[in-house]
Amino acid sequence: MPSQLATSIFVAPASAGHFKRLAIATLTVLAALGARYIIPPSLLTQIPFLLFFTAVVASGVYGGFWTGVYATFLSAALSYYFFIPPVHFWLKDDWHQYVKMFLYVVDCLSMAALCGSLHKLMLNLKVAERSSASDRKLFESLFDISPAAMVLFKGPDFIIERANSAYREIFRGRELIGRSFFEVAPEMRSQVFEQQLRQVLTTGEPLFGRAVLAKIANAEGILEDRYYDYSYHQVLD
Repeated sequence: MPSQLATSIFVAPASAGHFKRLAIATLTVLAALGARYIIPPSLLTQIPFLLFFTAVVASGVYGGFWTGVYATFLSAALSYYFFIPPVHFWLKDDWHQYVKMFLYVVDCLSMAALCGSLHKLMLNLKVAERSSASDRKLFESLFDISPAAMVLFKGPDFIIERANSAYREIFRGRELIGRSFFEVAPEMRSQVFEQQLRQVLTTGEPLFGRAVLAKIANAEGILEDRYYDYSYHQVLD
């Protein structure tokens, strides 16, 4: 029954525990803190939170919204204590510093929300990929063990991509995979099958044959009359 076959970002898996997500976020923020000490202060005087923005984004993409929220408040506390003058004091003399921290937190929470959405999207894509791979394996298993002769062709040249044992038995002794069907079985070209296959390829509509005569060469090259019920279906990737 021939048919036609048409032709990063690291995200924590759904099984990753909350502790692991928070640990990664903590390490990311601490890495930003360390980098903040390494980079010359003159480069970051006007933008003391720059490296922490990156840590929040990375945490949100990896662990989702709440991991990004955690990274936001952790980075805010560290930058507030170590880099907002007077440093190493929780109480600041200038109320502008409190406004600055408030705006930083608001910006980071917005980024955490966006990164959380991206995190969910990436997880959904991974689930879809696993489901697709599982469905593919099931299809291949059923295809191979089917008692009916089955084959998958690809493209207008009808290249044989897959054939089960029942189909191989029809053309016993011939190399099938990776070759054009009408190269493998040239005796079939002058019969109705090529026209029917091209009809299905063009229209996309299935075609059914009942007790159709097929003249197939045996191992000695002698044509034998055989009758088959079959169907052709277009399969799209």
